[in-house]
Amino acid sequence: SLVELVDTANGMAAKAHLGSATCTTLRLVPDTTDYKIQTLNIGDSGYSIHRRTNNNSDGKKELKMIYSSIPGQKRFNFPHQLGGEYGDVVAKVGVEKEHVLEADDIIVVYSDGVSDNLFPHQFHACIDDGMDMDMEDNNTMMILSYSWIADCIARSAYELGKDKSFDSPFAQGAREAGWGMNFNGGKHDDITVVVAQIRAQPEHIEVL
Repeated sequence: SLVELVDTANGMAAKAHLGSATCTTLRLVPDTTDYKIQTLNIGDSGYSIHRRTNNNSDGKKELKMIYSSIPGQKRFNFPHQLGGEYGDVVAKVGVEKEHVLEADDIIVVYSDGVSDNLFPHQFHACIDDGMDMDMEDNNTMMILSYSWIADCIARSAYELGKDKSFDSPFAQGAREAGWGMNFNGGKHDDITVVVAQIRAQPEHIEVL
């Protein structure tokens, strides 16, 4: 299971290094009929899933966020973290999920330096700018550059993190936690972004 995998890795890392970290783990599940992923999330890093669906008003397809992970925290700004015997117990704080995906779904995995400054639906501007029509299928949009989209999201989070007047996700959470009704601004933190897209495997490719 992912819990066992992460728990083992946590123990090995803690013997070699001091420190703590949040953790988001995703695994593709082999299946003959569906595209499935299993996930385990610990702390306030996370992931989101995005899908192009028909717009009811004009029938055109547009990106929709169909899922985003919920931060795991002891209290606001104190996330669950790995750290060997000094960290949280994976089996107690890890949130496991399984998702059935569709071809062309987009997955974004991010650290809290991103989610403190951007809501997942705000990734769409970067995603759209990094996609184009599939030359072999005019009904499909495919990612042209995963690194470009990831960099765009990361730079957006970085710039907003420096904006002291920005009503960031972190600022909204701080106000809800009682840090003051006038609390505003982004938050600088570690920024990591990984982007993936589920692609249908051509029938002529043999799986070994």
